[in-house]
Amino acid sequence: MAHIFFQSGISKLDDWEATLCLFQQEYCVPCMPIAAYVATGAEILAPIMLVLGLGSRIAAFTLFILSIVVHITYPNFCEHYLWMLLCVGITLRGPGKIALDHYFCKDTEH
Repeated sequence: MAHIFFQSGISKLDDWEATLCLFQQEYCVPCMPIAAYVATGAEILAPIMLVLGLGSRIAAFTLFILSIVVHITYPNFCEHYLWMLLCVGITLRGPGKIALDHYFCKDTEH
């Protein structure tokens, strides 16, 4: 899932004019071009954070929100449900013991 969002962000950077047209014409997003900058930045930064396990819950929640937006824009694809489920799981339960979060943020529970 992180790879999918990261590749999407990179492809938006590769052709910024097309990205702005996409946000304006297909997504019909208000606050253009700020929304394009924020979404593209989130698509690049959140997957990196998720893979590293650094700020995992925030990254997963960000990708959850992006998944909802993608689903609203392209409702005929079922993959979005899997993305949302994975993101909610990480957001609620955390990334696990191999994540950097586990080493930097010690739980208060014993």
